[in-house]
Amino acid sequence: MSEDSPLMRIAIDEARAGLAKGEQPFGTVITSKETIVCQTHSLKVSTSDPTAHSETLAIRAASHKLQQRALADCVVYTTCEPCPMCLGAMLNARVKRLVMGARLRDLSANVVFSFGSYSAESFASMVGWTLQIDSGVLAEECIGLYRGANTPLTR
Repeated sequence: MSEDSPLMRIAIDEARAGLAKGEQPFGTVITSKETIVCQTHSLKVSTSDPTAHSETLAIRAASHKLQQRALADCVVYTTCEPCPMCLGAMLNARVKRLVMGARLRDLSANVVFSFGSYSAESFASMVGWTLQIDSGVLAEECIGLYRGANTPLTR
């Protein structure tokens, strides 16, 4: 078990909590100096807000809690590879490390997750962002969140 597994487990629990409320199963945890700053799940369904992804909500919550726009000393743990919007939020928050469970390519059989050749690495490279990306943490469990979801998945 990697050192990132306990925090990914919390992100998975957040995704499951959202799923239990009828939300899409995405969960995110943000830490600063090895302390949890926030943990969120998607709220797209209940808020009718297409931008209420777990990652954007977490970036917002961490920024408010820490009272700073730059989250350079923070680590983002997320159950699925972030979409371009969510990575854009992380870029603007100056996040330097991202830990992911599932990769979009692992879920590409579902058209919702089909982003062509997009990846977190390609996005970071395109914008000249030095982002440490660690993936595959509890990947099978994260993939299972999306394969077994009883809520329709949308972008």
